[in-house]
Amino acid sequence: MSEKILTAVALQGGGALGAYEYGAVRALYEARGHGFRPAVITGISIGAINAAVLAGSKNPIATLDKVWRERLPVLATVPAPFKPLADLLIPHKAEELLSALGNPSMYRLRPEYFLAPLLAPLLTASIYDTSPLHQTLKAEVDLGMLNSSCQVVVTAVDVESGKLARFGNKSSWDAARTDTDRPFDNQEGLLSLEHVVASGSLPPGFPMTEIGGRFYWDGGLHSNTPLSEAINCLENCHDDGNGIKRELIVVELVPMAGEKPHNLKEVLSRFFNMIFASKLELDTKLFKRYSDFVDLVDKIKLLLDEIDKDKESEERLNKALNARSEGLTIDEIRHHSGIAELIRHEKIDYFSMIPFTAGQEFRNASDFSTASIEARIQSGHEAARRANVGRPQPVR
Repeated sequence: MSEKILTAVALQGGGALGAYEYGAVRALYEARGHGFRPAVITGISIGAINAAVLAGSKNPIATLDKVWRERLPVLATVPAPFKPLADLLIPHKAEELLSALGNPSMYRLRPEYFLAPLLAPLLTASIYDTSPLHQTLKAEVDLGMLNSSCQVVVTAVDVESGKLARFGNKSSWDAARTDTDRPFDNQEGLLSLEHVVASGSLPPGFPMTEIGGRFYWDGGLHSNTPLSEAINCLENCHDDGNGIKRELIVVELVPMAGEKPHNLKEVLSRFFNMIFASKLELDTKLFKRYSDFVDLVDKIKLLLDEIDKDKESEERLNKALNARSEGLTIDEIRHHSGIAELIRHEKIDYFSMIPFTAGQEFRNASDFSTASIEARIQSGHEAARRANVGRPQPVR
């Protein structure tokens, strides 16, 4: 019998760089074949938006393609007959700068910045209004599907407490119900479009999002890789007795390394890249240690089970343990709360990281120009194919 593999996809934040995630995910779906769906999708910021579309659409790849090629480019609303003229009159560099004035499907400049630009910073708490993003998500995401498909978790930061908030859909709540009554921070147990918007509410550009009387900013302010959320959800995929395997795939958007900046624009871009850069090198090392740790715990459990079958051996070991630490017994170790917590963890059998390999010119997260989005899509697709996403990669 072939093994059943449950896959979790973790999507970083990075604004317009999210097109790269779409390219990578498209390659994954193509390689795994018809009917493939992840068991878990976690996302932050633009990764949360991609996650919502993937889980909340009957045709996830076609819908993501529509979002990235027909909605999110800054000139997407130009009528088709006039697009050739717009391409001719508006060069690529100028199109990049247009994003500062707004994006018809994501955000628009607040009127205060037109009417009183010098006073606007004193009158508003954000530069843009994200109402267009609400409308885009409402048009492309089916909330019923979003909550009933795979496990989906997005993160944000509570503005007042500074703590990370985790928002899970109904499937993730149901999977975690046996472990705790409050596995996530959305009290109603359903994932809403407001939770997705909250995950991408990056200040000072975007406003904080209010949900249930609390206010939230972009989850990337805490950590830009939803790795632990993906692992937790995978652990909640309980074995049905047929021997499941667990796989984790991470798509990187903001690498740590970059070129030396030469002007203020490049300095600001590099500055924000370093703030939100993934720590995947460190995360990968910790993840591999975690995998070895879970392996060891499984062996300890096996050892305790075997000792339980041989009472004579258990008595001898109890005497030896008592000689080292008075009162210490195998039974005490077996029923220690720490052992129970350790045994609860499940091994992740496969792990792939798709690095961001698009050129330096495509690292501007605010560049929603058509050419840059297309280049990122192709680059992400090629990187995923090079990573051999069609075949799960064993943890090494």
